[in-house]
Amino acid sequence: MNNRKIRIAMLASHSPATMAVAGPTLDKVKARGHVVCGASQGTVGLGAPDDKGYWRGFDVAVA
Repeated sequence: MNNRKIRIAMLASHSPATMAVAGPTLDKVKARGHVVCGASQGTVGLGAPDDKGYWRGFDVAVA
């Protein structure tokens, strides 16, 4: 029971810091209207453009 209280206290103490850091980033994303992500380039299966120029692959899908 004591461990549970410690975990809850730790989560609660980290939440305000995380929210403070995420605020400006989230504001930029909202202003831009889209998220900018990076992926490996030219590795088939991970990140490479298809015949129409759209990027496909695992890295692209995760991003």
